Amino acid sequence: MEDYKIEKFLSEGVMGKVYLVSKYGKKYAMKIEYLSSENDPYFQTELKFVNEVAFKHPDHFMQLVDYDIVKNCKEESPPLPDYFSEEEKKYLLKLRSSGICVRKIYSLIDSTLHSLSIDKMSLEERYSMLIQLLYINYLIQSKGFVHGDFHHGNIGVINVDKDKTVKIFGKEIPTYGNQFVAIDYGGILHKDTLDKKRKYQQRNITELEHFTDMFIIDKRGIINGMISEKDFWDYIKKNNINLKGFEEEFKIVLSQPEIKVLKGITTEKYLLWDLYKLFFTKKFQQLVLGDSFKEKIQFMSFIPTADILFAYTNFRDDEILIKYFISRLENV
Repeated sequence: MEDYKIEKFLSEGVMGKVYLVSKYGKKYAMKIEYLSSENDPYFQTELKFVNEVAFKHPDHFMQLVDYDIVKNCKEESPPLPDYFSEEEKKYLLKLRSSGICVRKIYSLIDSTLHSLSIDKMSLEERYSMLIQLLYINYLIQSKGFVHGDFHHGNIGVINVDKDKTVKIFGKEIPTYGNQFVAIDYGGILHKDTLDKKRKYQQRNITELEHFTDMFIIDKRGIINGMISEKDFWDYIKKNNINLKGFEEEFKIVLSQPEIKVLKGITTEKYLLWDLYKLFFTKKFQQLVLGDSFKEKIQFMSFIPTADILFAYTNFRDDEILIKYFISRLENV
């Protein structure tokens, strides 16, 4: 690791810090984070994932280039967020007190999906993005893993030539200059190595419960990312509206009579929530906002509603889902 020169600080999260480093003129990202021990189960699962999935599909995953373990680590930790529970803070403080760090060297990305303006993309670019992301999730889950945190900030973007393609199910998929890769493997779980009773990292949920939920939520986030709720949330923020909280709102929405109709499409509770918002928008906002509701705020869909309906109807069949969007791309 002494051959890597730190160029500058890039970012930090509750689990660690990221630096831009260079070696023999080539640049990489170095992530430093604390481990519970040299045999930390999450790091071992990450190495298993890298060997079994990421290394084999370099077009779709950020690559782990090198790593080492530091036994007397002095790396300063990021501050803990105020909104963390006492249990979460206790977990992280204990983790940081281990004195054991891992320094991981990764291939570089240019940005994350969080920084891209989906509303300014063409329909072709949106379909390409959907195909790439669904395929990444398919590669992860088909090998028994779940990413567990596959949000837009954990999806890397590599700027490539606009004519570059990536091969997916035998088809050359145009990237239109944006090649997407999964990043941040620190919370990945595998069905054969997870613990049914152990709490998942700092959260009040078991690894099995987290695995089961995220098996749905990771893919759901890809599809749901095609709907913008920005105007709705801007309204809540502008008017200082205090919501009931997701768990209470979730129970209220799933108890509505229209849910029985939607169960003809899917029985997955998180998908029923999304479909209710999409097809019964006014009533959804009335239930959530209560007396603060004035008029319906339209959600913006970046792809035809029929595409979203098809995706949720065929949610469990990754191959059909991906091939559908490939066909849609070819027929724009």
